Amino acid sequence: MIYILGPCAIESKEMYFGIGQYLYKLMNKLEIKEWYYKASWEKANRHSFFGKRGISQNRSDNIKYGIESFFEIKRMFPNIKLLT
Repeated sequence: MIYILGPCAIESKEMYFGIGQYLYKLMNKLEIKEWYYKASWEKANRHSFFGKRGISQNRSDNIKYGIESFFEIKRMFPNIKLLT
């Protein structure tokens, strides 16, 4: 079985790294190897008009934050598999 886990939309870098760290430790403790961490830096299909689409309303900022954070979380947890 393959697991895809993570928040629907990222609202802060702290949230992204906090959930990533929690899932990384949990899946290692459970000895589950086939899992992917998935989170969206920009989520256009929000249910609420007032719901956040991502960290920033500026699309280029979200792309920049996403790329920087992918590299950063891979440095923190080298074996983590990422999806977006």
